[in-house]
Amino acid sequence: MAHTKDLIAEQLREEDTAHISIAFAALLDDATVVTLQYAVPPKRIHLSSVKGLFLNIPNDIFNGRKRTYLQDPDGKWLTVDNRLGVSSIYGDGIQVHDTGCRQVVIHRRCPYPERSMLHADEIVTKLQLKPQWYAKGETIFDFGTAVVCMPDPDHRVMAEQVNIGGELTRAVRIRGADNNLYIVVANFADNHQICEIPGIDTVELDAHDCVILKL
Repeated sequence: MAHTKDLIAEQLREEDTAHISIAFAALLDDATVVTLQYAVPPKRIHLSSVKGLFLNIPNDIFNGRKRTYLQDPDGKWLTVDNRLGVSSIYGDGIQVHDTGCRQVVIHRRCPYPERSMLHADEIVTKLQLKPQWYAKGETIFDFGTAVVCMPDPDHRVMAEQVNIGGELTRAVRIRGADNNLYIVVANFADNHQICEIPGIDTVELDAHDCVILKL
């Protein structure tokens, strides 16, 4: 559960803001991680911003304030200095967001977010920068991404979403850097699920469970 603290409104200092389900899986290729994420509010809420994935890439004096980003026209694949690749498997495409200030706190909390200690580019899927109301149960974000340490500059993640049925289940098929196929399956529901995986038959998942299958 995401929780907001400090002064929110008169006589309201904290509240639960979102049910967030996160599946994070490291493949056996020693290069690729997959994350599937889903978020809904428990009641009508007001969010000042939403940043899906929120992968921070430091870009400050320690690297000469220079990063090279290359992105496919469809926004589904992004490389960082030809060393790190980010793939949007389902959901919104990949974006690079520059906050224009040093926003990363290293030592202790800073009361002024724009006066922190390190500047980082933010690699995001959904990007909402203006305040917005969300109704109870409305989807805040629902996406699957992969991040890979690229074995060579021409490497690209090959992945797709797989329909497995069930309630609040998500699955992706992905080819690892070792050239093997993997399926990552997540159950974001509060109950046990039996899922039909093409080519594998059935997989049983406990509530909020995640499995990696090597084909």
